[in-house]
Amino acid sequence: MDMRGRGGAGLGGRLDLPPLLRDAPADGDPVAQAVRAARDGTEAGLICHRLSPARLQAALVLVPETTLDAAAAMLPLGQVALAEAIGQLGPSELAVQLGWAGGIHVNGAACGRLALLSDSDDPAAEPLWLVLALDLPLAPSPGGPEPGAAPEVTTLSAEGAPLDARALLEAWARHVLVWIHLWSEDGMKALHETWRSRAWPGDMPDAETDRPAGLPPHFPDGTPVSGKLTGHDAGLGLLLRQDDGRHLSLPLCALVERPAP
Repeated sequence: MDMRGRGGAGLGGRLDLPPLLRDAPADGDPVAQAVRAARDGTEAGLICHRLSPARLQAALVLVPETTLDAAAAMLPLGQVALAEAIGQLGPSELAVQLGWAGGIHVNGAACGRLALLSDSDDPAAEPLWLVLALDLPLAPSPGGPEPGAAPEVTTLSAEGAPLDARALLEAWARHVLVWIHLWSEDGMKALHETWRSRAWPGDMPDAETDRPAGLPPHFPDGTPVSGKLTGHDAGLGLLLRQDDGRHLSLPLCALVERPAP
């Protein structure tokens, strides 16, 4: 993964980032801004962000030097990095769990998500760029539902973790770099173990439902997704047992989104 971007300054309201990263505040949607920058050929390491007391939105531009099938690991990698950043800054008793399709769960309730976008949807091709997007509710939005009105969703502050958006984004960025280095050197082993140790129970083989929510409708070959979840393969793809006993793998790259032109 190429991360040879220019470093960003920590003065004048800019984020305090490691030398390989730089930031760009977004007036609108940071994901759209990051996609535009990636299409224009920006270097890897640009973080577009929009921060408020109630919401953290960010998008990191990456330039993979491998196939989309392998680079799709950036989605669970970004999730693990976020869980570790929240754990670093938040209370130790906070339970942060990770959904296979990018969701974040805190103390049993949904709390934001990550997504991965690319210029390519070909698993065997080497994409020109990836955008790792993060959208995390920090506190109830003004005019939004009262805390507790929808117990299936939550915010960090509602769970006893009133974290600062800037500090959390800076911590996430540092953890992302650490994990990219580890993944580049050692492959999927550590990421596989760490992600599974934090997996949302609804996305594990012993869940009450047959398979996780939010799955794409088709396998990469166009076959409709079906079957009961039995585990994860070495690349964190879902293993789904079919009615005829076969096991098919739904790879992580099936989750990669291709933005509109």
